[in-house]
Amino acid sequence: MFREIPFLICLISTPSILGADTPLRGTLIGQSSGDILQYSCNELDDGDINCDFIQIVLSVKATEDEWPEMLEEFRMAFDEDDVSLGEFCDSVIEPVGRFMADGMPADTSPYNTDQLDMSQFFQHARLDIEFFAEWAKAGQRYCETREFEDLSAFFRLGHEQDMKTCEPFINDYSQRYTRSTENQWVVSEPPSGACGIINTSRFIREEGHGILWRHEASKVITNPEATTGLGLNCSVFDESITNYEWNSSRIRLGCEYID
Repeated sequence: MFREIPFLICLISTPSILGADTPLRGTLIGQSSGDILQYSCNELDDGDINCDFIQIVLSVKATEDEWPEMLEEFRMAFDEDDVSLGEFCDSVIEPVGRFMADGMPADTSPYNTDQLDMSQFFQHARLDIEFFAEWAKAGQRYCETREFEDLSAFFRLGHEQDMKTCEPFINDYSQRYTRSTENQWVVSEPPSGACGIINTSRFIREEGHGILWRHEASKVITNPEATTGLGLNCSVFDESITNYEWNSSRIRLGCEYID
């Protein structure tokens, strides 16, 4: 039996040996934004490889820098005595307050209004009861006082929630690579579009790690003076390098919620 062990080890190691010179599949983490890049490559008849990518980018719904502009919009609506604010109190805040005060009963129909489907509200509220209770109280406070400070405090709660909430964006694409050196594969594609964008992305084998590869995503704009079909100047496109690592350290995203 012991004489079979080397043979079994050989069988287990075979896929790694065959893929040592070629990136096969893996998951990498972007070092600038923490996006996830999953790849799967297969060899073509001419010796190139084709790699399919799935990229998952998480971006926050709101930032602190956006708050002053939003606050000014609320102030304008408040100063103009926007009738929608009164309707909001009657059709949203008042029934939400009653619903939560009644212990959020299973039958939500008595609390529905033209502007509110309480069953949908409940699906969100039950995931974070503490926040929605605070949100409802802040709304009730404004509806009682009709003071701008209370209105801004109410909307600030939602904005702070959005600053802790990330939205996922999933992008899938394919790229063709040619071996440039023993430890590198580079994108092999012609320039594209009015900007003459050349994709210069590459896989780089980690020194001392025969089957582990990292990825550099990059591009060069060869015609920066041109304009795209959407009217964008080609000079605005980013030419920086984004590194994707297999042994990434922790990256803080600031997400407490996914929407």
